[in-house]
Amino acid sequence: MEDKNCKGKVFVNDCDSYEVSRGRARIIREALTHWKDSGLVSVEQYQRLNGSLKEVFNWKRIIFHFTWIAGSCFLISIAALFCNEFIIELLKMAPPEVKTVSSLFFGTVLITAGFLLRRKAPLHLKTYAILLLLGCVFVGLGLGYLGKVFDFSRENIRYLLLSGCFIYGLIGWFGKSGMVWLFALVSFSSWLGCESGASFGTYWLGVSEPWRFLVLGSILVILAFWTGTGRFLEKREINGVTLAYGLLTLFVSLWFLSLFGVYSLSEDFRCCGKTSDTELFIWSAVMAGVALMTLWEGVKHERSMLIGFGSAFLGIELYTKYFEYFWDSMDKSLFFFILGMSLLVVIAEIHRFKIKKVHTE
Repeated sequence: MEDKNCKGKVFVNDCDSYEVSRGRARIIREALTHWKDSGLVSVEQYQRLNGSLKEVFNWKRIIFHFTWIAGSCFLISIAALFCNEFIIELLKMAPPEVKTVSSLFFGTVLITAGFLLRRKAPLHLKTYAILLLLGCVFVGLGLGYLGKVFDFSRENIRYLLLSGCFIYGLIGWFGKSGMVWLFALVSFSSWLGCESGASFGTYWLGVSEPWRFLVLGSILVILAFWTGTGRFLEKREINGVTLAYGLLTLFVSLWFLSLFGVYSLSEDFRCCGKTSDTELFIWSAVMAGVALMTLWEGVKHERSMLIGFGSAFLGIELYTKYFEYFWDSMDKSLFFFILGMSLLVVIAEIHRFKIKKVHTE
């Protein structure tokens, strides 16, 4: 192990100490103990290496979380400001042109200040990200008022959503802000929903071609997983957000497909006939397979995000099918007993073929 403060010294005993968090120190000590018991390192080497570890509190992580808590407070303060009666009356009196220009002006100022602060702030201090986020909020308000200025119809509002997508995407990309990048992904999904949605009423979630969202989620997951693009996104600090949003879009699309089929709640449903049970079963099997694959990859590579998404949506799919097929036909205690026993069988097989095999080797 080499410390950055060792100035080229290779061995740990040449340095004063190796500062790590408490969790990492525990893992390193467990590895050192295993190597000592296996005879890979001597007792003297073990004592020297173990003594060089210094547990420190991760203040950078505290600063990071407190920064985002502060950003959330600022967003709440802005929302509360617009709930003030004086501000509401003032906004009612102001013409849309003034609202548009003022919102875009404040957004530009905050975004510019965020980029300037990013050059000076430490890497772990994300204060500039708050300014970028607040700036994007004002830009979104400005785009909304811009639609009122030009009297955009509901059909043309999708162009504003697409414009916001490009603006948020550029800011999130060059500003290395995951939250702003999330704004861009949500704007793009909203634009996609407006393009393929049946209407802007209660059927917004019912799209005539839900596979578009399925393709979108699949592309985002592939971009986050693929080594080349994944590392590129990691350098921009947006890989985690891309993967999480891609998985969410992918699984929600599969869930809707397993419930309603390809045509979902759209107007095409009336002209194409009722979705067959075979099609719904196929989509349910696809969702369960993708969830199991995601769960397996998460366990294999020890990625908690994949484990969470895989297990959550596998449970959602099983619970949905339980209500659909067995709510009236099977006793509820019997169903959950069978489900619990199947999980115990899976756990036993994992322990048999994986854990025991590792200990044997």
